[in-house]
Amino acid sequence: MNESRLSRLREIVRSARPATRELTYEPNVAGWPAGSPRPDPEQIAGLLDGRLARPASTLREPRDGPGPVDARRSPGQAVVIDREYASDRLHGRCPVRAAAEGCRTRHDALSIIRAAWPVRSHAETIGPARSAVEWSGPSPVEGRLLFVDIETTGLNGGAGMFAFLIGCGFFDGDTFRTRQLFLPSFSDEHRLLSEIAGLVGEAGAIVTFNGRTFDVPVMEMRYLFHRRESPFGELPHIDMLHPARRLWKRRHVDSDWHADGLDGHPQSCSLSALERGVLGFERVDDVPGFEIPGRYFQYLRTSDTRPLEPVLEHNRLDLLSLAVLTSVVLRLVAEGADAAADARECLELGRLFERAGQVDRGTACYRRAVEWAGPTDELDQAEALVALALAFRGERRYGEAAELCERVLTLRSCPPVFTRHALHILAVHHEHRSRDLHRARSFALRSLDQAEPARRHRVTHRIARIDRKLLAGRGSG
Repeated sequence: MNESRLSRLREIVRSARPATRELTYEPNVAGWPAGSPRPDPEQIAGLLDGRLARPASTLREPRDGPGPVDARRSPGQAVVIDREYASDRLHGRCPVRAAAEGCRTRHDALSIIRAAWPVRSHAETIGPARSAVEWSGPSPVEGRLLFVDIETTGLNGGAGMFAFLIGCGFFDGDTFRTRQLFLPSFSDEHRLLSEIAGLVGEAGAIVTFNGRTFDVPVMEMRYLFHRRESPFGELPHIDMLHPARRLWKRRHVDSDWHADGLDGHPQSCSLSALERGVLGFERVDDVPGFEIPGRYFQYLRTSDTRPLEPVLEHNRLDLLSLAVLTSVVLRLVAEGADAAADARECLELGRLFERAGQVDRGTACYRRAVEWAGPTDELDQAEALVALALAFRGERRYGEAAELCERVLTLRSCPPVFTRHALHILAVHHEHRSRDLHRARSFALRSLDQAEPARRHRVTHRIARIDRKLLAGRGSG
């Protein structure tokens, strides 16, 4: 290409390039005059303070609602929004005071949850100096719990996703305080991360909801992007999604959650579903999660802070619900079968204990579930009987396990999966323990009729082995 054509292309590109200009506010938006340059974090904090720190009547808060918002500028140029929830406030059916007491006094239950779903901190990671045998479990939690929930510019992950709002909550005595750190512009992220590091450094452990796979990895990515050490690495981490899913997802009644949270099941174990089913809390005019990134981008385009008000409230409610839900789970784990509301909850609590290595407490929960499951609820009854039978087999109580399985076979509408478990246990018991080969063959034949295709060859092999034993016994006789 000759020089004249290159010069012509440069002129075309130069003429088509838009002129650079500063982003300005629209007239009458957020009380900022038109044509003004973008404000600094201190001015944004003042805007948020002016819009949100209003009387409760204009905010349409309930009588026991939280106190006014304290929006300020931190020394590190981050926008910090503080709020306090009084101890006598009810979040659903649970007072904030009771949630504070539960999270403050039940650290033993917290250790059981960490043992069931270990999320190892950097200090507990197996390295060259610590083998898998030496790692004996999670270290005890000391200090206050810091509840963390973030709002991001998307869900795709990667270095291009920003956490523009980091919500942190903690109990101060019997009150619950939230501190939200807001990113006014992408260029302020380095200062925002410094503010988070100071807050996280004062905690004994962090508690999240699905933070094991989202919140904490996103924050660690942002620290890595700025070549800084993450403050989350050394801190014990409890993800409440896993115990909540264990306890409440497998509700067998195909309906929505009801007010008492006992006779339905959520379509998913999202925090909003658990709020309705477990806590008895219903949000009003809540912003959908998929709208949150768009509202932040709208703020970046127009500097209008009004779309962010529901986002801030949504994040605060997530933090408060996470804290109250944590107290409910800790109470169940601390008190065991006596705290369960029904047979299903007791059964899942037993599985939680068994996963954490608390076999005796798990067996106690299975016993209580068998007692609670009435004759009309054969699904819970069959599942509890099979779970208790498997626990007895682990304790070498084979005769009691066989009796429980025979009870399972008497249920009229027992699901096939539990019938297969019971037939398998009985066939093994009579072949190897009681030496009643005829009964063992009978149960194995019944098991063959209901066996899955992948397991039919195992059942066929067992029947052939029993037949050989029977023939050998006749020959010797």
